[in-house]
Amino acid sequence: MSEKLEAINQNMLSVSNIYFLDSKIRDWLRNDARISEYERYKSLQEVIETVNQTGNYFK
Repeated sequence: MSEKLEAINQNMLSVSNIYFLDSKIRDWLRNDARISEYERYKSLQEVIETVNQTGNYFK
């Protein structure tokens, strides 16, 4: 049980690091009010793609 929890913890740490280091996600979270709705939409699509790819890796 302890080993399983440690593996889950390591996976969560890895995922959070991937998201933290991804410039697309950081840029989207900053949500610059000067960008257009279209640019915001495109940025969100890139974030969703990154999250989906990461999720597939850690299933």
